[in-house]
Amino acid sequence: MAFVPHLIGRLRQQPMLELDELKRRLDAEEDLLVLDVRSAEECHGELRHVRGAVNVPLVELAELLDQLATQRNRAIAILCRTDRRSTAAHTLLREQGFAKVRAVHGGRSGWVDKGWPVGERAIAAY
Repeated sequence: MAFVPHLIGRLRQQPMLELDELKRRLDAEEDLLVLDVRSAEECHGELRHVRGAVNVPLVELAELLDQLATQRNRAIAILCRTDRRSTAAHTLLREQGFAKVRAVHGGRSGWVDKGWPVGERAIAAY
């Protein structure tokens, strides 16, 4: 966890995906994979998840890279509760050659604050 502030600083040098842009892209039904890197328990809690999001907890992400390899050239938006874990996931995926990946600024907390719809259950990990 001590490395998280450093990762956030590095990521913020690259543009994050703003919540309004994520919502616009989802409403337009763009080909966008939404990865929710919170724990499975968090995805079923108060904040639930963005409809259609795939739950891949950050602690399991490195182990699931082979399954995600088919998505390497697809646009990917990464969410967590705020934007700390999504920042770490962004860095990991970029280092593994995922070129169109962006962490979502504000995360699930911001989504809920805006009153936007949430789903009951996230799609299980790959």
